[in-house]
Amino acid sequence: MLFRSAADGSRGAVTNPILQGQHPEYLVKQLTEFKAGKRVNAVMNGMAATLSEADMKNVAAFYASKQAKPGASKNKDTVLLGEKIYRGGIAEKQVPACAGCHSPNGAGIPAQYPRLAGQHSDYTELQLKNFRDGIRKNNNVMTGVAAKMNDREIKAVADYVAGLVLPQGTPYRVVFRLVSTVAFTAYAVAIWQMSIWYSRAWGSTLRSTLDGLIYALVTAGAFGWLWPR
Repeated sequence: MLFRSAADGSRGAVTNPILQGQHPEYLVKQLTEFKAGKRVNAVMNGMAATLSEADMKNVAAFYASKQAKPGASKNKDTVLLGEKIYRGGIAEKQVPACAGCHSPNGAGIPAQYPRLAGQHSDYTELQLKNFRDGIRKNNNVMTGVAAKMNDREIKAVADYVAGLVLPQGTPYRVVFRLVSTVAFTAYAVAIWQMSIWYSRAWGSTLRSTLDGLIYALVTAGAFGWLWPR
């Protein structure tokens, strides 16, 4: 059952998502789309159909207030590939770094991108495949990203995010350093290969690199400021 008790911090069944600690705005959005039929799941469509807007907000607030037990990556053979995709994307396929939207530690961005850190790898893998195969249709960005990934890449990144963690109360400088490094890699370093391999003028690439540095510093500053204390 997808609406299971979260009071004990249980991680629950691997086929169901971990809801504890998820952004309430994201949970409300998903429930709203289950109710409207925009996202399809036989169990959740039926459950959401009976909920009012107030019910959804209350349920979301309840789960957001809980903390799940930490997860862990399971496959040591693919963890490096998963990390590479999460932090740097797949340049040759124009797949962006997951960290650019879901944050370097998988905490996501409230009201925009869901928390992924610690999520069951089986569930994350299934959702990515559903986006890729057109089964899940409630996020055009994710449909486009997943469409470029093969099964091995999906499995690797899903397993990697299961073990991501950067705890509440992490010092500003630690958050800033990690986020700025990942964001700079995603925004700037990923485009260097256009000049190295595809003859793009280095002048254009260096200007884009400077832009990427500015974006990375602004992103890191925002994450450091907003990081839960």
